[in-house]
Amino acid sequence: MKNYEKLSKNFNNSNIFAHQKHTIMELIENLMKANSPSELETAIKACTDYLEKTTFAKEKAQIKAAIVAKTEAIIKESVETRQKAEQFLSDFQQKEVVIEVNGKKYPLEEWVTIKGYCNRFNLASTSIVTNWMKRGIIPQENILNIKQLNNIKLIKAVPYMG
Repeated sequence: MKNYEKLSKNFNNSNIFAHQKHTIMELIENLMKANSPSELETAIKACTDYLEKTTFAKEKAQIKAAIVAKTEAIIKESVETRQKAEQFLSDFQQKEVVIEVNGKKYPLEEWVTIKGYCNRFNLASTSIVTNWMKRGIIPQENILNIKQLNNIKLIKAVPYMG
């Protein structure tokens, strides 16, 4: 059950006068429905103004719980949005990166490490890819050995049948 639904249930079970219930319910609903920063600011201000006026402890607890629930939801959403944006930016920037080996340029979006290959194609172990390299399943032209990076091997990121 969502925090908002819990608040509504607790609210409906309270012994507050009907017109006050409606006001508190409207405050909480407006707070929970607020999407933009200005809507949120307006809703929180209305809630805090009401908190200053009310003398009922249960009302204060309900409004405070609603504010906490909404702000926690916003924080969680913003963290998720930031992570998605960082991943998008990273993916975008990686597409622009090339590595030059023996005078030939290779776009890094097409080449991955052995571990990166395993992650991309859901393979259980790097030993699978290493074995494919030894057996020739991955053609030599699809393997880059970067001596400048401690002999790290990059593999062309295409599916191979092992």
